[in-house]
Amino acid sequence: MARFDLSGKVALVAGASRGIGAAIAHAMAEQGAHVICSSRRVEDCQKVADEIIANGGKASAMTLHLGVMQNLEDAITAIEQAHGRLIFWSIMAPPMCFTARPINAQKAPMTKPWRLMSKGRIF
Repeated sequence: MARFDLSGKVALVAGASRGIGAAIAHAMAEQGAHVICSSRRVEDCQKVADEIIANGGKASAMTLHLGVMQNLEDAITAIEQAHGRLIFWSIMAPPMCFTARPINAQKAPMTKPWRLMSKGRIF
């Protein structure tokens, strides 16, 4: 039973390889979204994506390491090229995964992902 309709929407779930992230990926797919399961280990995410597909949903898997700033920009660009736009982004990865020292962290690669999360394409 659909609680709400996510048909035609694209959702990126970071940390979707197991636990709450996998549950969120399954729930969003059940509502009709194409779910992109991501984590540092794409093999684990591919298993979750395969389960979603086996249950009639739409899913794919990608490597995404939140501690590598360029990885975020590359992921958003790849999603936009493949799907047109990203609607939802759920981060279930551990918050301490950022490996760069704060003084050395670059803000520029974070601008686009955070803008998409907070404002979407409206602004």
